[in-house]
Amino acid sequence: MIEKAIIAEIAKANKIKIATLGLRFDRVVNRLIDDLHDFGEKTLPTGTTVLVAITAPIRVPAQTAAELRSRIESLAVGASRPRDKNVTINGNNVRIRILRHSDRHQSY
Repeated sequence: MIEKAIIAEIAKANKIKIATLGLRFDRVVNRLIDDLHDFGEKTLPTGTTVLVAITAPIRVPAQTAAELRSRIESLAVGASRPRDKNVTINGNNVRIRILRHSDRHQSY
């Protein structure tokens, strides 16, 4: 899974262990990541990266994913500024950040 590879690079660059980052990769998290990744590939403009931080445990995963997709799309596609949003979705604190970059930068 690419997300774990990115986390490993971050930990290595900062000379810390992955476990100290406090990240989870359980079944619910992996399903949510896969869902958002598929959504992003099909919906978002080229050159868009979305960063999402969500508190655990993820409550009502299907509804949370649907709400996240809606919020991400409105931030990424719409003309609204800023492209950084802190919200609560189904009891989970969520931070969404939209980044734009040129094609010459690598996107995961």
